[in-house]
Amino acid sequence: MNSVGRLVVFCCGLILLQAAIPARAAGETGKVDRDAFKDFQVSPEVLKAAMVKKVPLRGENKLQNGPQKEAYAVYLNALLVSLNPELKEPDGQLVKEVLLAQIRSLLVGGQEPNAGAGLNGWTHSALAQAFVLVKKTPEVWTQLTDDEKSRMDWLMKAMAVAGHWDFDDGNDFHTSLHCDDNHYKKWNPNHRLYLFVVLSAAAYFGPDELNKIFTSFDFDEYMKKFDEYGFTNIKAVWTCYDWKTIFEKGGTYTSPKNKVEKNSGAGVGSGTGVRHPFTYEKIPLANIADIYCSVAEFNYCEKVIDGIEGKSWILNNGTSPFLGQAGMMREFNGNDASGRRSSLHYCNEDFCGYTPMLMTLKVLGLWPDSERCRNLEKLMYVGNEDFLYKNATGFHTYQNGAGEDAPKLESQKWLSYPFVREIWNGYLKAKLKPA
Repeated sequence: MNSVGRLVVFCCGLILLQAAIPARAAGETGKVDRDAFKDFQVSPEVLKAAMVKKVPLRGENKLQNGPQKEAYAVYLNALLVSLNPELKEPDGQLVKEVLLAQIRSLLVGGQEPNAGAGLNGWTHSALAQAFVLVKKTPEVWTQLTDDEKSRMDWLMKAMAVAGHWDFDDGNDFHTSLHCDDNHYKKWNPNHRLYLFVVLSAAAYFGPDELNKIFTSFDFDEYMKKFDEYGFTNIKAVWTCYDWKTIFEKGGTYTSPKNKVEKNSGAGVGSGTGVRHPFTYEKIPLANIADIYCSVAEFNYCEKVIDGIEGKSWILNNGTSPFLGQAGMMREFNGNDASGRRSSLHYCNEDFCGYTPMLMTLKVLGLWPDSERCRNLEKLMYVGNEDFLYKNATGFHTYQNGAGEDAPKLESQKWLSYPFVREIWNGYLKAKLKPA
């Protein structure tokens, strides 16, 4: 079989992705090395589930700004096509054609991601990564018109600006840009997913160029572009408060809802704005992998336990095969506004956020073989496998002051879990498993 023309091979019910172009030259970054991912496998059932034609986003103040499953369907398709542009879905249609339809649906005014920061990271992180992979896939990028490319550029700029406002070391706001007062960058790991939008934008534009975008930011210029492209979702969010002043000059936020919570600090905050280079925990954008490690280490930081006494436990007399090992997700042994938290649901948000970002960094060649990266991989292997075991065996979860036997995640039709589990089981698990 000619290596340039390799097709998808169906074997044992799996779609085996084969390389379609030669590997990149040594030292290049931000380009896809397809040969390195020839063993990545996804099932026909999951691939077919990702064939939604449109991602229905909305502009109002909603937790995710749109359905999580559909957002991750775009990401999965962008990932698969970046590795094999000739991949076909089970009914014979090129996945590339479905991906183009999905991407174009996001570039239409009134259907664009709203660049709202905060918990919109549950979906926007996946969409931003999809945009990067599209740009790095010539077989898709060249099919977009100049107008469509410009629209994607401006969406990435807007989301990156929102991420800067949210996560830069100089900014400390206890809200999203929606003024929902339900987010803070130092709260639980699921609150930190919009940071991955900034990392995606750094891969999309390049770290130096992205910092130039930040330092030259002009609110009125962005408003004109939003009007030109009909980006009403972003404009509605960015004009619900005097964000222009805070973006450009910095300042103080006090909730317009008059619901400042003294104990949690919600509804307040201050910062220096976005007109300066981005750093996270004093790490510059040039060190994308270190930024990722910093936030992921916070997530995979606990020693594995079976549960919190009297509040959470593994059902069916189960005990984690990783008991006592380092790497359990924080939200199995954490806190929320109501007290203790040991939540399968929130750990799923983290599994579905942190796992794809690692995959994207690996695919783009932005994951160095450093001691810090290797150590994080060990933690992630334990944390993800412990999480998957607890879901498979059954888990009595506890969150927001109440407990219940958590429904199996695969039964929750709105979740992105099946797509991300496929990425984990089809590639990352084997690569991260300790020798």
